[in-house]
Amino acid sequence: MRFRLLLVVLLTSTLLLVTPAMATTVNFDGLATPNAWLGRANAWGDVPSSYAGFNWNGWEVMNRDSYNAIYGLSEVTLPSNPNFAYSGHDTLTLTMSSGTPFYFLGTELSRWSGNLGAPGAANSVTITGWLGATNVGSVTNVLLSGWANSGGIVGAVDRLEFAPAGVNAGYFRVDNLSYDAVPEPATLGLLGGGADWPRILGKTTAA
Repeated sequence: MRFRLLLVVLLTSTLLLVTPAMATTVNFDGLATPNAWLGRANAWGDVPSSYAGFNWNGWEVMNRDSYNAIYGLSEVTLPSNPNFAYSGHDTLTLTMSSGTPFYFLGTELSRWSGNLGAPGAANSVTITGWLGATNVGSVTNVLLSGWANSGGIVGAVDRLEFAPAGVNAGYFRVDNLSYDAVPEPATLGLLGGGADWPRILGKTTAA
C-alpha cells in the first residue's frame, strides 16, 4: 500500500513538473514612441535591444493612432493595442535571439497598408528558426491587409529571422509574438524514463 501511494505521489509530482508553462506573449505595448514621422509627433520608437529578455535587431514600434493618421487609414484595433512592431532603420530582415532556447509558437502578421516609397510593402514574410548553426524550420506567410497568425516552428530555437519576400521585399507589421520556455533537461529525463524508478522507490526488479 505504501509503495502504491509513494508511486502515485512521485508520478503526480513529475507530471506537475513537466507541465508546459503557459505561453508568453510579447506585444510591444509598453514601449515608448517618442519620435516624429511624416509630420506626426510621437509616432514611433526603437525596440530596445534587451526588450522582454531577447536581443532585437532592426525592430521599431509604432502606435496605431499615428499609423492611421499618417496614412489616412481607419484601423480600429490591433491584436494588442496600442503598438505594433515593424522593420525599421531600413533593416528589412529582422532578428530576435536569446541565449536560452525557446519554442516559437507564432505571431500575428499584417501587410503595411500605407503608401510607402522604396522599398515599399512586403507581400510575404518567411520566419526561420535557428538553433546555433542548425536550421530548425521555417514558415512562410502571404501578408494580408488584416492580421493573421503565422503559425509556429516545431523544435527549440535560439534565433528567429523574419525575412520579407515577393515583388516588394519591404516593410511588414508584427504583433503578439508568442513563445514558450524549453523544459529543464533533468525534468525531461524523469518523464522520459531517465530516472532509476526501482532504486528511487526502494524496490528491486527480477533478474
